[in-house]
Amino acid sequence: MVRYHEARKGACVITRRSDRRGTCLTISGVVFLLTMAACAGAPEPPPRSHPNILLVSLDTLRADHLGAYGYPRPTSPYLDSLAASGVRFADVMTPSTTTRLAHRAILKGLPAAAGREQGVPLAVRLSAAGYTTAAFVDGGFMRARFGHAKGFDLYVDDLAEAAPAGARPVADRLGGGFEVILPRARQWLDGAGDAPWFLFLHTYDIHCPYQPPGEDARPFTGGRDEPLDVAGLCGKEDLTGMDLTGDQLAWVRDLYDGGIHHTDRLLGEFMGELAARGMLENTIVAVIADHGESLGEDGLFGHNLLRREQMFVPWILAGPGVPVGRVVDGPVHLEDLVPTLMDYAGVPVQEETAGQSLRAVVAGKETLAEDRLRVCETRAARALVRGPWKLIMAGDDGRVLHFGRFDGTLAPEVDEQEKESIRADLLDGWQALVERLDLPATGLDEADIPGAGAVRRELRTLGYVD
Repeated sequence: MVRYHEARKGACVITRRSDRRGTCLTISGVVFLLTMAACAGAPEPPPRSHPNILLVSLDTLRADHLGAYGYPRPTSPYLDSLAASGVRFADVMTPSTTTRLAHRAILKGLPAAAGREQGVPLAVRLSAAGYTTAAFVDGGFMRARFGHAKGFDLYVDDLAEAAPAGARPVADRLGGGFEVILPRARQWLDGAGDAPWFLFLHTYDIHCPYQPPGEDARPFTGGRDEPLDVAGLCGKEDLTGMDLTGDQLAWVRDLYDGGIHHTDRLLGEFMGELAARGMLENTIVAVIADHGESLGEDGLFGHNLLRREQMFVPWILAGPGVPVGRVVDGPVHLEDLVPTLMDYAGVPVQEETAGQSLRAVVAGKETLAEDRLRVCETRAARALVRGPWKLIMAGDDGRVLHFGRFDGTLAPEVDEQEKESIRADLLDGWQALVERLDLPATGLDEADIPGAGAVRRELRTLGYVD
């Protein structure tokens, strides 16, 4: 069943769902937009000088496995070209290493500690400015029931039944992947109308279980016989603790790289089609990841931990007004995404965010403070990072669990008194953020996870529940 979720605008609600036989009840994009415009309280479309916004989230993509970030293997020819045509942020931290919390925070410009109802999502902000909004996501913790659909005229979170014959097994179990999502997004764009649009795309194609199509895996596996059957194996739940040989470990990384190549190839084809139709001439494109992935470092796999390879992600920005071939080296946080995109859209930021617009930084008019405090959270713990220092505190009571240099070393010239001063500074910075944004000082606001049924099976496939 394909589910469609419509957000409220004024007093009007339009909902599209498939019937129980799986036959879609379709309404053309033009009719849909005209109906929404007739609703009481619907905003007038802004001038076409406002650019479109295309935001792509590639779930579980670590930055250091992209060519644009220095990776030697050819995993990402399209993303590398996109970075060359725009701006690459070299040092980007995510607000959380778990999908739901990361996206909730990223799309609001707030720390993951913010409550579920706290803050204003990007789609709500752009919708209020007259943008037409749509999202096509890959299920799991991106389903509308977890609160991500606010502000979207159309939020599609289950296209699995539309997967083509012979689709990868992971596509059958999850939302369908880019094989299904991108054609549906193209269909929506064909009927998007004259108003500027905001389109959000998300896929688990890189996420475990690592099962890319053979054509995308072969450049990395070399076509050799598989030394490990990864079918059904997912991250920390299955691979962590396994006594893998060097060849088996390399095989997992090869398949992960194949997943990146698969995603990059499909995204490149999609963007090429949009470019050929002139749909990118006035479009700001942002490609991010919600978190990275451990691939055997210290014997660990998966995410939901406060480790460098999970906390640092790519962010590539391109489009009208964005400099070509620029690299921003300073400390960036994905909390900066919302104010930055709104700045390029020409929409005022009326509600406070934790982040800042990076447009002036991209233009070379400002620089980022090297001692900027950045925060990354999991369900159980929180990392405070400033410069080379990292402090990890318990999420429930704020106890300090670890403090030291991010790279694990400790220079001998740093004495105990200086370390205590740095530790206190990190905690003071966190407290100031809590007070400024009225955040819960300790535990995260966790949504209930359904205890049975298809959603729980889907989350188990992704490695999120037992």
